[in-house]
Amino acid sequence: MIIDFRELEADATVTADICVVGGGAAGITLALELAGSGLEVCVLESGGHSFDPEVQALARGESVGVPYFPLEISRMRFLGGSTNHWGGWCAPLSAIDFEHRDWVANSGWPFKRDTLLPYYQRAQSLCQLGPFRYQAGEWTDQHRGFPELDPTKLESPCWQFSPPTRFGEVYREALEQAPNVRVLLHAHVTRLRANSESNAVEGVELTSLDGKKGRASARVYVAACGGLENARLLLLSGWPEGPGLGNQRGLVGRYFMEHPHLTIGTLVAADPRAFSRTYTVFDRDGTHVVAGFAPSAEAQRRERILNCGATLVFRGDGTEKGYQAYRELWRSARQGQWPDKLGERVRSVMRDLGDVADGLRRPDGEPYVGAVGWTGLFLRSEQAPNPDSRVSLGDALDPFGLPFSRLDWRLLPEDKRVLRATLRLIGEELGRLGLGRAQIPEWLLAEDDTWPDNVTGGSHHMGTTRMGDGPATGVVDSDCRVHGVDNLYVAGSSVFPTSGHANPTLTLVALAVRLAETLKGRLRA
Repeated sequence: MIIDFRELEADATVTADICVVGGGAAGITLALELAGSGLEVCVLESGGHSFDPEVQALARGESVGVPYFPLEISRMRFLGGSTNHWGGWCAPLSAIDFEHRDWVANSGWPFKRDTLLPYYQRAQSLCQLGPFRYQAGEWTDQHRGFPELDPTKLESPCWQFSPPTRFGEVYREALEQAPNVRVLLHAHVTRLRANSESNAVEGVELTSLDGKKGRASARVYVAACGGLENARLLLLSGWPEGPGLGNQRGLVGRYFMEHPHLTIGTLVAADPRAFSRTYTVFDRDGTHVVAGFAPSAEAQRRERILNCGATLVFRGDGTEKGYQAYRELWRSARQGQWPDKLGERVRSVMRDLGDVADGLRRPDGEPYVGAVGWTGLFLRSEQAPNPDSRVSLGDALDPFGLPFSRLDWRLLPEDKRVLRATLRLIGEELGRLGLGRAQIPEWLLAEDDTWPDNVTGGSHHMGTTRMGDGPATGVVDSDCRVHGVDNLYVAGSSVFPTSGHANPTLTLVALAVRLAETLKGRLRA
């Protein structure tokens, strides 16, 4: 059932076997996978069924590193979370992304990609995708073929597009009808209350913007409120006296990763129309797919670079309402100002995300015109894990008197080097095959750490509660349980030790399916 926390009695205590903090993709996936399990599940969501500017303002924070989106527009605070403004891009991580790579400091997951494969299959269904096929060659037929790339240099990955699935809308009825699931709306979690040894959580403090207070008590707790808020919640749970839960070695909030997004280089195709047909979105039996380029695992090892995905951009002049609303929000953030008409502008961005994406992919405001034989290469690259790139507690306080997040996003020279190497590999292969040529911009040729003003992220918040074999290397273990806290788990992309280049939603949903299986096994035992 779904109920409004504000309608409960004052100081009510909600009890369950499993308490999930956050009603986004990870939290709703957990609830769906635990439905019918015989375990009582409570999902706590700070928003309601729709966008509310006052609730959304709780996502505010400050950004002090690489210029970033205003934090209050990079995550949505109502049921469904950021699937409410998700563009639907889906792809799994590559096998090499899970490996320890001696040229990538702090890399390596506690398990291999094969461990996640069965859970990826379930995630495909939850994200309303087609068959689990993510290489261009798997989509070749009599209507569409892809060039034979040199596997020592490049591969041709694919992305599938979810409708996109708005989890709060699509799965609302299932949540309402599940007899063992309760979703509390407008239930804002201020902290997790631990015992005196800080090795177990004993309860969750709840409040709402209208002053209602309460508590939730469970056998197991799961933080599933995003890469920024997961870290913030663990830190707040010790603030102001202690370091926070799971933070024995000061790792909570560190290793924040994004996928640096840039449209760089110019690609001149020998046959623009044929190239456009091959590398634009196509439909196969109701599944929408787009192919691109990425350095192969062999090339990554040889070049000692990170992973990187490239797709082609053929249009987008940035004149539509969504992109202009985004630009106004961006300018306000760069000037340290509270955006004018925040709610209206955020709604414009959400309604016209396609235009926003097109606008973000333009270099220097130039439109792309595939018909005259040129286009842009849109790159989203893996970021090297960096402990100095982090989320911490800031000085500004929210309406409940608690510190907002402070994001310090930092990029390293190796983050720039992967872009340069990827563009070079693409240019070499296109030239060898007679398909065209790629031009690399001057700023990217310089071997330094300078970046252009149009570098952005994908609102992909990863790594702030990373997996590791112990508290010296991570915040959670391979089962996503917080080191040193027996009954606290974390769900979402904040547990990623490395990011690959793939959009994180499919992987975080797969991890949530796996976590649900883990919790059922533990609590039934």
